[in-house]
Amino acid sequence: MISAPQIISLSEPSHPLNLIPIPELEADMSNFRQWDHAVTFHLRIHNLLDYVTPFALKEPTTEEERHAQETHSLHAYSLIASKIERIGPEFAKYFGRQLFTDQPHCFHFNPGKLWADIHLLGRNTLFPRTS
Repeated sequence: MISAPQIISLSEPSHPLNLIPIPELEADMSNFRQWDHAVTFHLRIHNLLDYVTPFALKEPTTEEERHAQETHSLHAYSLIASKIERIGPEFAKYFGRQLFTDQPHCFHFNPGKLWADIHLLGRNTLFPRTS
């Protein structure tokens, strides 16, 4: 019989957050690659990459599955959103909307949308198109 893995305390040196901490994403996106690497690591270790990829998740068939998907989606969103406050002004300038807002056309805790927009901003900040 397979036993459930032990949850490692945050105080343990081997806790994933202690091994690869998520840096605060700088306003100029200068540490975008480091931030992306760390967040991707945490999404992968928690089996949450499916929540940020463009592929659709399987439609839940039960209330339990729907609740599990929502919980995983919120977990993915929190990992991404935890260290992005500094990009708020650049995000607003580029997209014409605030990073965290209650407006209906925005994220509503959609980790895939937030991930895609941050990557778009990162690509266009680090590698601007020249005319």
